[in-house]
Amino acid sequence: MSNHKDYDVSLISVGVINAELHFRSFSYNWWITCNKKTEFVVLIRLHMKIMTFLKGYNFVITVVKGNKEYSECSGYLCDCGKFYTEEPSNSSTNAISTIYQKMFCNKTRFSSPQIMGFEKLAIYEKLLEGVLFRSYFVNLELVHVFVFGIAKSKNNEWRCAGVGFKSSFTFQLEKQRCLFIQKFEEELSNYYTKNTN
Repeated sequence: MSNHKDYDVSLISVGVINAELHFRSFSYNWWITCNKKTEFVVLIRLHMKIMTFLKGYNFVITVVKGNKEYSECSGYLCDCGKFYTEEPSNSSTNAISTIYQKMFCNKTRFSSPQIMGFEKLAIYEKLLEGVLFRSYFVNLELVHVFVFGIAKSKNNEWRCAGVGFKSSFTFQLEKQRCLFIQKFEEELSNYYTKNTN
């Protein structure tokens, strides 16, 4: 890739896995696709800290729960010396770019996976340690399905899926963005819709 840049990034703190955030209905916000071609996803851990070295300065990005738009999504704080974000941004791109722009009086923006080091083997291996099930995305024509639970059964009607299978996707329905959740539980196939606005 011609626009790929290799930043000097290190993992300060690996953070924690939180089942309520990482393996529930809105958990797709806590996983990031690092490689669009292979759909390789990495867990964004709560309280993880990344340090990125730019122009002679260390920028520290911390992941928290919630941002100005959604309370259940990941939020990002960035600090570099006397410069820091006062409230969590909805992306690491916004957090670090805001501080960088204040410091250097320019309009430079950074790519989230690269600036957080998610594409670096040593970092993503650490972030995936202890993850018993790695969620994944399935691209269909109109939707991007996120699978955050899986199980198997002998039920041919379910194509051998079992209790514990869970997936979700967002879709525009009657001019509203909705979250659709599918799951198998107690021999029944259930789904429900939640408005994400």
